[in-house]
Amino acid sequence: MTRCQLSPAIAAGCLPIHIQINIEEPEQKMSDPSFADILAELVPEQGGLTVPVPESWMQGRTAFGGLTGGLLLAAARRLVPDLPPLRSALVNFTAPLGERPLLKADLMRRGRNVTTVRAEAEADGQTTALATFTFGAARESHVRMDRPAPDAVPPEEAE
Repeated sequence: MTRCQLSPAIAAGCLPIHIQINIEEPEQKMSDPSFADILAELVPEQGGLTVPVPESWMQGRTAFGGLTGGLLLAAARRLVPDLPPLRSALVNFTAPLGERPLLKADLMRRGRNVTTVRAEAEADGQTTALATFTFGAARESHVRMDRPAPDAVPPEEAE
């Protein structure tokens, strides 16, 4: 089977045409699971949550960092009730995540406007990732965000 692929920009006539032709049959494989598919596999266990990490989401011995952070956030949201919107996240990667991490989350402090949650991933009893999430309610601000940016000096004129 011959397949031709054009990017949307090329198809719209914005760029010179470059056609890639693949004359080999595409590899037959199961579709990679989405992030939502992985979250659907979260199971309560040992006071936290466990989840199998698909091989397609691994880079060597560990999961991709975005997946690790996303799993920690999912654990925080499922294990700590009534969280306002997420405002900031700090994730430290300390060791390879492994294929079936244990995810835990603890409420550090719930204040009037801000809630802080600590989440941790473990493999074989060792911490593999640690996150601090800050959640906060929306509130009025006196900071003005409607001012235009100043004119910039062109790069060739900059010193």
